[in-house]
Amino acid sequence: MGQPFEEFIEVGPDGTAYLRGTDIAVADIIFVYNNSGGSFAAIQRHFPELSPEQIEAAFEYFEENTAQVYRDISNRY
Repeated sequence: MGQPFEEFIEVGPDGTAYLRGTDIAVADIIFVYNNSGGSFAAIQRHFPELSPEQIEAAFEYFEENTAQVYRDISNRY
């Protein structure tokens, strides 16, 4: 396992988690993953600017904050 996800994730005032230094929410990554049949390649195609470590951090955050991320998905999509 790489670095702790906290190094890659920042949470905005509304509780939405973003990849640090981007406007890409963890919810965006999970949404693409869920709607592509669980494809990591789809995430890489959708967000080519993200490193594998950033994507891994998003999934680690999701594992620990599943309900919040699904709320963010329902608010964003």
